[in-house]
Order: sequence, then C-alpha cells, then structure tokens
Amino acid sequence: MKAKSFFNFLFIFGGMFFFLFSTIPVSAIGLMSSPIKKENVLRGQQINENLKILNTENKEAVFSLKSFGEVAEWVNFFDEKTNNEITEIKIPAKSREKVKLVIKVPSNIPNGVYKGGVKVIFDPRQFTAHKEIGATVLQEASRPIIISVTDQEIINFSSSITPKKYSIKKNEALEINSIYYNKGNIIIKPDLEIKILKNNKIIYNV
Repeated sequence: MKAKSFFNFLFIFGGMFFFLFSTIPVSAIGLMSSPIKKENVLRGQQINENLKILNTENKEAVFSLKSFGEVAEWVNFFDEKTNNEITEIKIPAKSREKVKLVIKVPSNIPNGVYKGGVKVIFDPRQFTAHKEIGATVLQEASRPIIISVTDQEIINFSSSITPKKYSIKKNEALEINSIYYNKGNIIIKPDLEIKILKNNKIIYNV
C-alpha cells in the first residue's frame, strides 16, 4: 500500500514538474547581446551601429524597439531599407532583419561614462483575437550601451596603400588597395593623390 502511494506521488509530482516546464515560453527574439562600447567620444558626435534581430516564431511578428538608461534620449532606430525612423519592426517567420541604430551624443553634457542600452520587445498577444484578456509576460532581449564622453580631440590615423600586382603589362590597368585606420575620435576624410614618375620626373598626376 505504501509503495503504491509512493508511486502515485511520483506520478503526480512528475506530471506537475512536466507541466511547469512545458509552460515556460521559449524566447521569440534572437539578438546579439555583446555591449556597444565606445571610448573617448566627443560631445555632439554621432555613433552608427546595427541591431540584428531574429524572429524565431513560425509566423510573421512585430517587435517593439526601446532605449533605456542614461543614453535613452540619445538613441534613434531606423529602417535599413527605407531609412525611416521606426519604433517597431515586422519580421517574417524564422527570419533576421537589421535595424540601424543612431546614437547622438549631446553637445552640452559633462565628461564621463554613460550607461544604458536598447531592448527588443515581443508581445505574444499579437497572435490572439482579444489582447486584453489574460495575463501575458512580454519577452525582452537587450543590448547594453557604454559610452565614455570627452572634450579632447584624439588624432590617431594610419594608412596602407599597396598595388594589387607589383608587375603589370603594357596597357594593363593599375589597381591599388587603399586601407585607412582611424582609431581617433574625430572624422578624417583622406585625400589620395597618385604620382607616376619616370627618370625622377612626374609624368602623370591624379
């Protein structure tokens, strides 16, 4: 009798355990969670980033876009295809979409480190006829933002210019690889000038 009661207890407990874990919702959002970290950003500077959002649902879904923390008012979201500002995005089933993230640092704030982030929100009630009925937990995925603001201009620029081929034939086009590395906090627009010399004399300049 005791053994039977014990097995009945195990059966009921196992059923409750399965029920609890089977009702835990699987996240509908796939989002890179690595922080956006920017150091020595000048006041008034604009930072451009991307959010890659994955819809794991088996149907098209709408995801809300929010910012929070000390950088909440600095952040705007833009549709990558239309470049229009958005607060939500519709993503096809099992698909990934990219959202432009523009962070504008105010020009009148003190130096310091500012923290916050962006989050993507999924409301499962969008698939039901009566959204106001029943309690539903919204699903969220966030990405932290950490920005160090300064008023000092930092110039740290280097370049690498090499020909694709070191030996070319007559009438063959000269192709050049030009790579720029800007590790400073100001925008630099390099100007490339090419000179061709023969017997130490410039015969072509562009």
